[in-house]
Amino acid sequence: MTIQSTGKIKVLAKNVRDGRERNSKFYNLAIMVEGEAGNMSCNEEAYESAAVDEINEVVYAYNDQYKSFRIISAHKAVEYTAKNPATASGSDKSGK
Repeated sequence: MTIQSTGKIKVLAKNVRDGRERNSKFYNLAIMVEGEAGNMSCNEEAYESAAVDEINEVVYAYNDQYKSFRIISAHKAVEYTAKNPATASGSDKSGK
């Protein structure tokens, strides 16, 4: 069974290393979450789409059969800015 969750992390760096078998690679992201840093394994897709030195929205997956915890999806977090309700509708109280 696979259990998935989402969260936000800061990606500090990316690392890829060759496996023992031909054409196999292992992907890792150096991450920071709430002031704690560490390395976490990920798939190739998450490795390629993660934005370094940025806050990323990720999907974590825990596989209880293999007792593994890894990132399976990552992308740069979108920052939303709230608009001023007075100017959002086109009416500006300053008379401009």
